[in-house]
Amino acid sequence: MTPRALVPCLVALLGLATAAPAASATELFATTDATKTTQDCLTEATACALGRALDEIPNALTGGGTVFGKHTLTLLPGRYDAVDLDAGAPFNNFGLRVPLGTLVGGKPTAERPVLAFGNPGPSATAVEIQSGGALRDVVVECTSFVCVEAKGLDQSSGIGEVPARVERVRITSGPAPGDDESYGLSLDIVTVASNVDVDHTSAKGSAVAINDDDAGLPAPKLVGATATSAQGSAVSISGGRLGKPETIRVPIINSVLRGTPDLDAQSDGFNTALPPGFQPNPIEVVLTNTAVRGGASRVLTGPVTVAETGTLALADLGLGADRVPAAGSALIDAGKADADLGTLDLLGNPRTTGAAPEIGAYERAAAPVVPGNPPPPGNPGGAPIVPSAPAGGSAPLTPLADTTAPRATVTAPKTLKRSKLGKGKGVTLTATLDEPGASAKLELLQITKKKGKKPKEKVLGSSTLGASGVSLTFPLKVKASKLGKKGKLKLTLRFTFVDAAGNTTVVDKPVTVS
Repeated sequence: MTPRALVPCLVALLGLATAAPAASATELFATTDATKTTQDCLTEATACALGRALDEIPNALTGGGTVFGKHTLTLLPGRYDAVDLDAGAPFNNFGLRVPLGTLVGGKPTAERPVLAFGNPGPSATAVEIQSGGALRDVVVECTSFVCVEAKGLDQSSGIGEVPARVERVRITSGPAPGDDESYGLSLDIVTVASNVDVDHTSAKGSAVAINDDDAGLPAPKLVGATATSAQGSAVSISGGRLGKPETIRVPIINSVLRGTPDLDAQSDGFNTALPPGFQPNPIEVVLTNTAVRGGASRVLTGPVTVAETGTLALADLGLGADRVPAAGSALIDAGKADADLGTLDLLGNPRTTGAAPEIGAYERAAAPVVPGNPPPPGNPGGAPIVPSAPAGGSAPLTPLADTTAPRATVTAPKTLKRSKLGKGKGVTLTATLDEPGASAKLELLQITKKKGKKPKEKVLGSSTLGASGVSLTFPLKVKASKLGKKGKLKLTLRFTFVDAAGNTTVVDKPVTVS
């Protein structure tokens, strides 16, 4: 099911006993140049090694002001690995820890930094977001037990609820060496993940794991996510250990769930021997405008229910190879407005461009991306991803297969003149596709039907196009001897379109030749 840490009883405190002198917010900059361990990190020109920058971030609990997002660490574009994490701070080499109260990430209008830390250790987390922190505008590649974990509650400071957020992040996760279990994104109490794309390749574990044991605190929230798993579950949920009567409600909004199964939810799934009289908290999964395959792709264990509004039960999501909704996809404008969606999608383009936001992490209008805002490495807007194993053994991105056939609009007359078909250049017919076609073919068929027998088709003429794009023009010429000299012929114009993924669309149009 889901990874979990021990959750001790929470003690509500009035606040810090003493207040230290106020500390202003700090903005630091990090670079992939691991030799820069003496810079002050305060400007892009003096950006320092990642390890040093993490060491330089002040304590967010010191002084007044909000704890969430008090400090900022901006990562310049490039690929960060364990060497960068260790540079200038030898104790950071167990994975990246986003410090309490710090926003870490790239810029929404620039190339996304890539965090590739491989496997930091057995049952370890590659990137951990501590209370009051956020991870934004990055790509994370890892082969570890947990790729990204957000812990939205600081229990040691006594300051109460402090959120943690994951925003506009692409995650590709695979199992650690020697272990077939992994989790792409793990969310604990008081966390929000929005506009995230999690691609999970492990046989065990899940793309997104949600843990919640206390109905008295805000549950983790998943909004605007594309969560897919090649072999494991898309989303797994566990909780209910405190044995209270209150129902834990976990919201999942405007998201794509596609795994084996799409949803796996357990109440008290980790207790095999319950104490006498113990009743785990009921869990209610609240699906709002979320795309799944329907009830058959759910595993619910214990007191678990699903409340859903605007669910899309889709066998074909209609996603392109770049995981952006293709033209005509049912995901387009099928979402619901939500404050946590923000104003930008995962690629940094406007989140809502139509009547409503798209379901999933991407807006259709985000491909191609706006000038000056390239997508994360390995995902040029609108172009297929070419998987490549990055340094450090990280798992490559596995794009969803394109199973959507091209949609065609055909312009063909109801009557063709025999004289025109057999003379000069013949006649011209046109068609328009909603995606580039790899090939297209037009046939003029004489179809003979006899009761109880399979119809016989005779090809009188044909026209074949290669690398045909989206606007097609078919020249059709037929020998006069095949059409006869007089009388009306009831024939069929058959258009066959094939896209780059091999999906085929056939359109038949009746036509009379006279």
